[in-house]
Amino acid sequence: MKLELLYKDDAVEVSGDKALLANAKKIMFSFTGIGVNRLKAETQPPEFVGTASGQGALIVITDLSRSWGNHVDWSAIDAAVRPYIEGRSLYSIGNSMGGFLSVLATSIWPISTAIAFVPQYSLHPEVLPQEERWQTLRKGILAWPYPSLAGHIHADRTYHLFFGDFAPDMVHARCFPGAPNVHRYIFPGAQHGIAGHLKQAGVLNDFVSACVNGSFELDAFRDRIGPEPYAMSQDIAATPTVVPSEAPQQVAPEALREKLAHDRVEAERRRSRRDSRKASLSREERESRWAERFMRAGGSEEKARERLDERSNRGSQRSSAERDARRAQRRQDMSPEDREARRARRAERRR
Repeated sequence: MKLELLYKDDAVEVSGDKALLANAKKIMFSFTGIGVNRLKAETQPPEFVGTASGQGALIVITDLSRSWGNHVDWSAIDAAVRPYIEGRSLYSIGNSMGGFLSVLATSIWPISTAIAFVPQYSLHPEVLPQEERWQTLRKGILAWPYPSLAGHIHADRTYHLFFGDFAPDMVHARCFPGAPNVHRYIFPGAQHGIAGHLKQAGVLNDFVSACVNGSFELDAFRDRIGPEPYAMSQDIAATPTVVPSEAPQQVAPEALREKLAHDRVEAERRRSRRDSRKASLSREERESRWAERFMRAGGSEEKARERLDERSNRGSQRSSAERDARRAQRRQDMSPEDREARRARRAERRR
């Protein structure tokens, strides 16, 4: 699969394989999250490329402004993709911010099934003040045409929403309406990286395929996922009733360009400071800090030790020169499509 640019502006990038799109009967919209490292503006690789492309031709949409769709010109995207989606069966998939956009997209196109992993219900501070993550990104949103997913969940569409039992994500899970067409699945212990958890269990592709085909049932996968995952009851719904105060509904292009330029400068500054701090730390200090971040994200101390031991063992088995030579050879042997798929897999694992 060769991803080609279909549309791009300051806030969004849209790509797809034009040859596949021209002949496909099914189209899957894949929405990218905030990226591997939100401090690096260039790291928002396509997600679910291998998984989603197995369900039809792929259109990848990346919110470069990381605004949860609020800075995006959806009418411009629609004009760019309309020739490829007319008369086709449409589906969507995304993780975290991409999950929010996967659900939101059902208000923009006649998407029959939306698949979302740990989607947020809202990032607006007045709608969900208890959400304390992504503060820098939230403060950078200049307009709020989509303060929440209220009004964007439709009775004639199907929604499959997957969550770990990570407390901040459960706040959002409970906000989605309890309805027969809104399926919320909880995987205890999976935390925010539910997509990576399912991939590691070897069920991600089959989950997505079953959702698209309309045949998804947790019980059909019990032999592979165990007894713990469960479907949240339709009786559990705490949909916020707060309506945000008056805010701009559109962002001026000049203001957006200025903001994104400022973000790039700040990202470079943070990266430089981080690299300087990293260089001044010993290996033990770096490992200790990594373990602290890993546990803050919900990982256990035992798992952190295992990961560090694995790294240490791999490093002791071959020299730096050997590693560099092998990496160079692998890069040389890989096709552009394989490299793209590899970046996507790494992004999924880190989630």
